[in-house]
Amino acid sequence: MLAVRKRFMDEEVRTAIERGACQVLMVGAGFDTLCLRLAKEYPDVLFVETDHPATSVAKQRAVEEMGESSPNLQMIAVDLGQVSLADTLDGLPEWDAGLPSVTVAEGVLPYLHPGEVDRFFAIIHERSGPGSRIVISHTRLDENGEVWMGDLGSTASEFLKRRGEELRSGIPDGNARAFLKEHGYRLDESAPSLRERFLVPYGWGDAPLGDLELILAADRADAGKYKEELLSE
Repeated sequence: MLAVRKRFMDEEVRTAIERGACQVLMVGAGFDTLCLRLAKEYPDVLFVETDHPATSVAKQRAVEEMGESSPNLQMIAVDLGQVSLADTLDGLPEWDAGLPSVTVAEGVLPYLHPGEVDRFFAIIHERSGPGSRIVISHTRLDENGEVWMGDLGSTASEFLKRRGEELRSGIPDGNARAFLKEHGYRLDESAPSLRERFLVPYGWGDAPLGDLELILAADRADAGKYKEELLSE
């Protein structure tokens, strides 16, 4: 599943850029190389990644030692538990809230409380222009509002909690379309399924594909039209 998720993120960011995205934001980038790689391929696009200083500083040092830095890549070491994402973006002169962008949040949202997830979407929506896109991974909630862990159940939840990686939020009933619409985005339902897209072409159609998380791409809804749709429902 991890390999499929990485391919999905890479392809969706490339697609967004080809469609006009001028900026890429990756929240909680870790040691992922997506921005590092694509910054060289798309020199006219601004790439910004944020992560905790404990990770980001080490990554920046390694990138500089390898001579892989790019002038259009900003690697920001920030503890978003102490400094808000809004202040981080507002303090970056290169970031233009009016331009189309693509935001990546891979393996981040499940660790946030529901209110923090709401704020994340609000911040990204307010600081990206029309035509912007988000690419995310998120868990699903069961009928009791608990993070669904499939057959792993409470054992996996307790294990993650003890590791300091407690899952705190998810998508109610796995209804990604409704969840994203509530946050001002339209789910892209045009692409083939993950299995058809990434496994079948390589003869791996019967390979297991985990379903503990949802991997999604969505477009920023036009504010006026979006409000009209809500009122009509």
